[in-house]
Amino acid sequence: MNKKKTSIAAIVRENLNAIEEQIIYGVPYEQLNAIIKKAGYELTLGGFRISLARARLLKKKQIQAKERGDVI
Repeated sequence: MNKKKTSIAAIVRENLNAIEEQIIYGVPYEQLNAIIKKAGYELTLGGFRISLARARLLKKKQIQAKERGDVI
């Protein structure tokens, strides 16, 4: 993975299921954000939360489109 060309939003989208699983197990957002920072990406906690909310919204829209039979 090329860290310079990969956006934080893309990382969160690509790893959304794993992130959600960690949240279910009680891992705090702060710890998840720290893991992303250790991987070499600069991100505030607020930025992480926003990226997570947007990824969740995109996933929801994709599921709804698939249910309607729309081309994604």
